[in-house]
Amino acid sequence: FRVLKDAMTDLWEPVGGSGNHACRGDNASDNDPRHYVVHKIYSLEECKLKCMDLDRGDCRGIEYSHGRCEIWTRAFGIFAYAEIPVEKADFTCLRYGWPTSKLGPAEPSTSHPCRYRSPDDDDPRHYDLLPSKHPSLEECKAACTGYRGGNSCTGIEWSPGRCEVWTSPIGSFDPTVTGFTCMKMGADASRKEWSPPW
Repeated sequence: FRVLKDAMTDLWEPVGGSGNHACRGDNASDNDPRHYVVHKIYSLEECKLKCMDLDRGDCRGIEYSHGRCEIWTRAFGIFAYAEIPVEKADFTCLRYGWPTSKLGPAEPSTSHPCRYRSPDDDDPRHYDLLPSKHPSLEECKAACTGYRGGNSCTGIEWSPGRCEVWTSPIGSFDPTVTGFTCMKMGADASRKEWSPPW
């Protein structure tokens, strides 16, 4: 029970670290109301539960301030945030899914493109391409943690202007090419109690 409880706790991750943050989409000014649904709720825990009660895979995270709960359902999760002056209100922005801290370097080399079982195994069936035109590394990570495809995200391959969300295990890399970032979910990601919530 303790392990399962800890796993559930780790499904929630503060966006932008500690601070008074409001959730945003692609950038700090992206507060498109289509990204979320507003509810009158008076506690952070109730707001979390409301999000988790959604149909499988729809809860991407929450923004909470007293009496207001935004349930975020944006397709690629919560990437950005806005700093809010404390005198205005207390805001909490939490991402739901794999914490980005679970994404680690794909050893032994992190500057080469990800591959499946061999250096030439780059079959597009192993990953989904993020449709964003110029995704940053942080947006690529957020897309992985909020991924709701047919399989769980196993890692990412990022290069300027391109993000691959991997759904097959990353077991190799291409040593002939550099300029890439290849990251995969940590060891905990393969344990049963760490199954993602979708």
